[in-house]
Amino acid sequence: MVVRRRIGLIILALTGCATPAAFEQRMSSLVGLSESELVSTLGAPDDAIAAPGGRRILHYDRLGSRGSRPSIGIGIGAGVGGGLFGGGRMASAGVGGGVGMGGPTDFRGPPPCRVTFEVQSGRVANYSSRGEACIATPS
Repeated sequence: MVVRRRIGLIILALTGCATPAAFEQRMSSLVGLSESELVSTLGAPDDAIAAPGGRRILHYDRLGSRGSRPSIGIGIGAGVGGGLFGGGRMASAGVGGGVGMGGPTDFRGPPPCRVTFEVQSGRVANYSSRGEACIATPS
């Protein structure tokens, strides 16, 4: 039980207390912005659809908490060796080195968080969000 509590505290520290409530607060602050202000704040949407009544629907697929990104590790190694052979009449020595590269083997990308904004008369009227990564640290 103690181990679970410690793991929970470590996860909480690493996420910086990111919560769904903080994410909702951040998204709510975008309601009322013009469409160009929204795009300036969040970047270009992943999808934009013209809807009936002059509305526009903007989809963002990767908002919220970001997962780990791919990384590459580089290592350099060296070694020295020697040995006797031929009944001890001959000796050898060698020096070697190497360079290796690697990265994560289980990269799945960031968890999903899809946010949909409805724009009416050029202004953000409302939004909806879906996904486990729809969290943010309080601002």
